[in-house]
Amino acid sequence: MLIMPERYVISVSKTLHKKIGEEADKLKMHRKDYVQSALVFFTSRKINPTTYNPGKEFDLIQLVKQSTEQILNKKESGNRASSDQFIEEIIRGRLLQEVQLNILIEKLIEPELREKLHKDVIDYVENNMRNIKDL
Repeated sequence: MLIMPERYVISVSKTLHKKIGEEADKLKMHRKDYVQSALVFFTSRKINPTTYNPGKEFDLIQLVKQSTEQILNKKESGNRASSDQFIEEIIRGRLLQEVQLNILIEKLIEPELREKLHKDVIDYVENNMRNIKDL
């Protein structure tokens, strides 16, 4: 005798059902797997899917505030190990980006343009640091 797993039904509009099917087909996935993957994407990153818009320019200050709040909340909840791992991962990613960027700059950009780029980056960082200090 075949035992079927318990199933639940979530109703969506006809338009949304069609869109889910189109997107799942592009990725050669079943609708169920596509929806489950989308749920994991948003929940694992603690992203609100109603406000998420990757095509828009993100607000650096808002991103810094949200990240800082997440770290402080983990620290205040007594989950020190988790916040330390989070900070460590941020630092590791930042260092990797720096190394990659430096290699690309050295290989692809003429020396004169490198100096101008360096100045522009310094100005950008200083301006954003002033904004961050105002948090």
